[in-house]
Amino acid sequence: MNRTIKFLLIFFLSSWIINPGIYSQGQSNLTNLGAIINSEGDEFSPSFTNDGKTMVFSMKKKNSRNSRIYISSHVDGKWAEPELINILNSSRDDENPFISFDGSMIVFSSNRDGGNFPADYKGDRDNLPHDIYMSYKIGNDWSTPEKVSENVNTVNNEKAPSISADYNTLYFTRWAGNDSGKAVIMAAQLTEAGFTNARELDNKINDGHGSFGFIPSRFREGFYFSSKRPGGSGSWDLYYIEHKQGKFSTPLNLGKEINSTSDELFANEYDQNTLYLSSNRENGIGSFDMYSYTVSPDFFANVSSVDTQIKRGETKDLSRNEGKTDRSGDNKDTGFNFKFSRDILGKPVSVKLRAILKYSGEKALSLEKVITGESNKEGNFLLITESGITSVAIETLSSGFKTFKNEYSVDPGKVKDVNIVLNGNVIADNSNFDPTDFKPIYFDYNSSEIRLEYIPYIYNIINYLRANRNIRLKIIGHSGNTPKCDVSEKIGLKRAKTVRDYIISFGIERNRVIVKSMGKKYPADEKFNQLNRRVEFVPVK
Repeated sequence: MNRTIKFLLIFFLSSWIINPGIYSQGQSNLTNLGAIINSEGDEFSPSFTNDGKTMVFSMKKKNSRNSRIYISSHVDGKWAEPELINILNSSRDDENPFISFDGSMIVFSSNRDGGNFPADYKGDRDNLPHDIYMSYKIGNDWSTPEKVSENVNTVNNEKAPSISADYNTLYFTRWAGNDSGKAVIMAAQLTEAGFTNARELDNKINDGHGSFGFIPSRFREGFYFSSKRPGGSGSWDLYYIEHKQGKFSTPLNLGKEINSTSDELFANEYDQNTLYLSSNRENGIGSFDMYSYTVSPDFFANVSSVDTQIKRGETKDLSRNEGKTDRSGDNKDTGFNFKFSRDILGKPVSVKLRAILKYSGEKALSLEKVITGESNKEGNFLLITESGITSVAIETLSSGFKTFKNEYSVDPGKVKDVNIVLNGNVIADNSNFDPTDFKPIYFDYNSSEIRLEYIPYIYNIINYLRANRNIRLKIIGHSGNTPKCDVSEKIGLKRAKTVRDYIISFGIERNRVIVKSMGKKYPADEKFNQLNRRVEFVPVK
């Protein structure tokens, strides 16, 4: 044997023995997470809190019929032994968990008893269609999972849920029967009635060849998903799609360093430089294993630009493509994307408005440009400004609401998102949450569990307390007008304590949150118990 060839064989063999997880893939940036996380069965759908300290995922052990949901903590630079989240798991299949970035909520899929099964279903009971469930964290515990609204869950399969950072959008995958090759990615909006208005996403995502698992990026303006579309490396390939100014780009295949001739699913970001994913490629520990991939600085350089062009001197409304807007003369847009919502839950509203564009320099005293328009049905109003404009003043013109006025400074080269939220009949800027606008939250009969639709609202209260450390909060619990006074007193206090524990779980000091029960002493309505079963918030200096 040639001495050079012999040397190379010895070198690569010794390298493989030292670190088989790298060289067995033939890709230097892809690493198997190892035996602490991966087993001889299936591990998939990794999801992380924003601080990178917590990961939830699914594991289907070898010879097991069903998946289970696990949690692991990142300690001293490595993942600890995973533990079952017992309250989330059932006797059936529980999988695809996604933990919200702040760690307060988990959404997942399950075919447990009580799901939306076809009435005439006669197949294997372990292969029943999946529904989407959610659980939220109170203190150190997770709540009993609740099935998401019927608008989301159908007699078809609903799997692979994720949720946006603002809680307002639930993404999930749906398909009928056992044909995942026809899977489509859906989105539903959070309203007072829970997640509703489920719809298929853009045809750039759902191209008819099967799309699966839509996961929002924490560090980029876009999403990751899997697809069987032509041009990939194997069956399911991973893609990234950019999303800017309400428009999707052409999806980018993540390439042969990540995608193989096998299946790759559930790309998710651990940090800005590391992707995690699931794959059943050869030489893994089990069937589906989880891997990490180190992202190079230029990895996303080939992402297709968003397919929208705004010509100089024109205006575009995000949905209606009407109105007037200017474009700066440089290569980057400057301006604002105003989003108007009817309430703290993010329900969009179309509102008429006037924008006053203010100039700097010599033009400042003699020139202002005034633009009138209307936010579209999604609540968006896009305003791109030209060079020389330093600020934009917004004034609402719609009747039925108190006039809102505010001025925003321009940040050259950036399109800034501004959320303006309606509370009752008053429009208030969400960036300046006003404690006088605190509203009650309501509870189901004989229940102290916080309903899903109030989570974003309570989180705004938490942020207000973080920003105003001189403020304490009094939480007052009420019950329905039941004749059992002792029971009503207890349930009112329990509701107040549940909300308090949720708030302090985010780092708010316990001595800043006071709880009290009024029982049924001060009913909000004599006829409708729904209005009486409430918790009220009173800020105290």
